[in-house]
Amino acid sequence: QAPEEYSEGYILLTANCGGYSAIKMISFLERQVTPGEDIVTVRIPSASFFRIVEYDTNFEYTVTSSGTWLEVDSDPDAGSLTFSASENKGSTVRTCTVKVSPKGNPDYVCTTFLVIQATTSLTYDIGPGSPFKFDPKNLTLEAPSEGGDADIWITFQQDIVVTGTEGVEWTKSELSSTEGFYRLAIHVDAKESEEPREEKVQIRLKANDSIIVGEITIIQR
Repeated sequence: QAPEEYSEGYILLTANCGGYSAIKMISFLERQVTPGEDIVTVRIPSASFFRIVEYDTNFEYTVTSSGTWLEVDSDPDAGSLTFSASENKGSTVRTCTVKVSPKGNPDYVCTTFLVIQATTSLTYDIGPGSPFKFDPKNLTLEAPSEGGDADIWITFQQDIVVTGTEGVEWTKSELSSTEGFYRLAIHVDAKESEEPREEKVQIRLKANDSIIVGEITIIQR
């Protein structure tokens, strides 16, 4: 039985029978993984693409992927994984999981990579770990009364901009672009009154901002 707090060491097992003896040493080493998160999100564009992601360990491991459109090559010496994806010709974002397990122990998963590939269609996806509730069908984002931060990831085939209501200060939106995805970072202040409040963030074409392609309603009850 291992102690509650990890401590490196070893156990010696001995066996004796009929004048013969055997000895076996079992060593305990602290498992080290970088990055240390249990779930890591990797976003890649819709075109054929490969991305190298840091993954450094002090043990041998095996990698399994749930997607036929994604290949994963490991380089333990370099401390990295290479994700190679074929082109996404569909109209929806596609995802798959890549699981890393210690060699010889496939039932234990050290790290799960959630790989998300963009599409050329207009799609929305809220980032993991958000305290907000997002309904992509109605494009509503419900914020808790204590406020917080959320990321909404958008894919679209043309450059876009976002605008909010002039003079509204309790929520802020910032748009950035990376690898075929737009990241809409939204911050909502804590609500001081009991009255609910609402704000609309409009998504417009950058080339012609009079054309609205989407509208996200932020609600704080």
